[in-house]
Amino acid sequence: MSCRFAPFTLSVALATLGASCTPAQPACSPDDPCGGNQACVVGRCRDPGANVASVDSTRVVLHATSVAVLSSGDVPVDARVTPLGARRAGDVVVLLQFDADVGQKVEIEGAFLIVEPELASPGPAQPVEIDVVPILSSWSPASVSWARSPSLGVAVGEAKIPAARRAPLRVDVTAHVAKRRGVGYGLALAADGSDPIGARLVTIARSSNGPKLELYLKAP
Repeated sequence: MSCRFAPFTLSVALATLGASCTPAQPACSPDDPCGGNQACVVGRCRDPGANVASVDSTRVVLHATSVAVLSSGDVPVDARVTPLGARRAGDVVVLLQFDADVGQKVEIEGAFLIVEPELASPGPAQPVEIDVVPILSSWSPASVSWARSPSLGVAVGEAKIPAARRAPLRVDVTAHVAKRRGVGYGLALAADGSDPIGARLVTIARSSNGPKLELYLKAP
C-alpha cells in the first residue's frame, strides 16, 4: 500500500488515479456487534486480520483546516484539547473541516476520521460514546458558538472510547465520503457530558497532532 501525506489538498493524489463505491462490509458498533466469525473493526464487520483497504490503494492523510469547539459548558471555541464526554464540559460538538473533495472517477476504499488523545490524560473514568455527524451548512470558527451552530445531520459513524483508554479515536466514515465524494461542509464529533474526566482529544487545526481524515483511494 503506497503512502502519501497531503495536509492541504487531494490534487496530487487524484492526478495519479483514474467509479465510486461504498464498502461491502456491514456497519457495526459496540451495541450492534457482528455475527458469525467476523469482528467489529473500525465500525465495520471484517474477517479477523483483514486489511481496511487493498494493498495497492493510495493512502492520503488530510489535516483539519478549520476546527471549532461548541460546548454547553465551559470549553473555549479554539480549545487545543477538548474533554469530550466530561461532565464539566457538558454537551460538546467539535466542528471539523477538511479539503477533501474527491473526483467522480476515483474509488474510495476507505475513509477514517482520526483524533489523537492527549497523552498526559489518564483516559475517561467510564466509556464515552462519540457520534460523527455531517455538517450541513457553511460555518467559520469566528462566527460559531453553542447558540449559533451550523445545521447538523444524523450520525454517519460512532465509536465508544473504553475507560482509561488513550488510543486514537478512529471512526469509519467511508460510506458517507463515498456518497458525497468528499465531506461537504465538514464533519462533527458529538458527545454528551456525564464522565468526571472525559476523553481528552487534541483538537488543533492544521497540525500533525490534530484531527485527520485518512483516505484510501484506488484507480478502477
